[in-house]
Amino acid sequence: DVNLPDKQFPDIETCKNNIVGIDVGLKEFATLSDTTVISNPRHLNKKLKKLKREQRWLSRKTKGSKNRIKQIEKVQTVHRKVRNNRKDFLHKITSNMIAKYSGVVLEDLNIRGMMKNSKLARHISDVGWYEFARQLEYKSLWNSKHFEKVDRWFASSKICNECGSKKVNLKLSDRIYVCEDCGNIVDRDFNASTNIRNE
Repeated sequence: DVNLPDKQFPDIETCKNNIVGIDVGLKEFATLSDTTVISNPRHLNKKLKKLKREQRWLSRKTKGSKNRIKQIEKVQTVHRKVRNNRKDFLHKITSNMIAKYSGVVLEDLNIRGMMKNSKLARHISDVGWYEFARQLEYKSLWNSKHFEKVDRWFASSKICNECGSKKVNLKLSDRIYVCEDCGNIVDRDFNASTNIRNE
């Protein structure tokens, strides 16, 4: 059997030494070391069809015309709704985490470098990892909670969370981590979040 996380947040912090590791992703927004999984809301994807339609109509408007100005406002409105939905989502989940846990640990991702991948750039920008980390950091400070970032070169996905052995050849498509040394079979993201917390 594979250990697939499936858990919901309780309302308040349950113990004083309750520190959680967080592995962010694109398939799931975040997987936590206590088996909590936060789904990716994909805010931009939900509005992408409407946005493309509004931008297509904008391209047909005469430059300098009143109709073009009105259409620009419609495009901006779609972008603003996406931005506000993302901000609201991030505020809710970060506040929930600070209320539940005594501390949070996550990876120091090279987001700027990852954005250079043209296939992933839109999806990475949509999840808002930088803002997520920023909110967790300042809310931890305000609430006297522990906040830590693990070095970006730490191989959280490649290390077995049971025995500590490292798998050299792990593809991005490998969603289940199978340890050849101890036989541990676990969800890849849950394995990574546990290693982040342990580190």
